[in-house]
Amino acid sequence: MFNQVTINTTRYSQLLVDLESGNSNNSVQFDGGNSKYNATGEVARDLLTGVGRTWTITDGGQVPFTLEVKTDEAGTSNNDQFTIPTTTGTYLYDYTTSDGQSGTGLTGGTTITFASGAGTYTISITGVFPRIYFNSGGDKQKLLRVLEWGDYGFGALDQTLAFRGCTKLTSVADDTDNLNLITNAQRMFMEATSLFSLPT
Repeated sequence: MFNQVTINTTRYSQLLVDLESGNSNNSVQFDGGNSKYNATGEVARDLLTGVGRTWTITDGGQVPFTLEVKTDEAGTSNNDQFTIPTTTGTYLYDYTTSDGQSGTGLTGGTTITFASGAGTYTISITGVFPRIYFNSGGDKQKLLRVLEWGDYGFGALDQTLAFRGCTKLTSVADDTDNLNLITNAQRMFMEATSLFSLPT
C-alpha cells in the first residue's frame, strides 16, 4: 500500500491504531513502506500481527531512542564502556550500537563494552524504556547528543533530573512525539551546561 513511502511517525502510529480498532479482517498483508511507529503504534501493531489476527506488516520498525556517546570522557565505567542508567519503573528494552554490540530483554541499567575500544558510538534503544536517569552521576559526561527521542518518556510522566549533570550534551533531537506526555520536566537538563537549544 505505502511501498517505499515514509509517513510521519505520529500519523503512521495512528493509522495502525485505526486499522486495529476498525478492521476485523484476518491474515492481511500490509505494507507501511519505510514508516516507523511509536509506542502507541507498537501496541496496535502487536494486536494486528498477534494470534487471531495474523496480519503481516512490513514497515520501518519502531523509532529508537538514540544516543551518541564518547566512551573516553570521564565517567564511572572504563574508557571503552558506557553505562545506560535507569531508575525505578518498568523496563524491558533492547539496544544495538554502531559497532555491532547488542543486548535484549534488559530490565535495568546495563554497561556496554565496545569491542572497537575507546571512541564515539551511537546506541539505539527500543522497547519499554521510560526514563534515563543520570542525576549528576555515572557516565554523565560521556553523553554527547540525543539523536532521536523515539519512544523515550512513554509511560514515565516524571523526568526530573534525567539528564542532570550531562555537561558534554550539546544537542537533542526534535522528534518530540512522546515528550508531550511528560508532566514534570523540572530540572530535566539541570547542569547540562553545553546544551544549546531544546526542541519546541
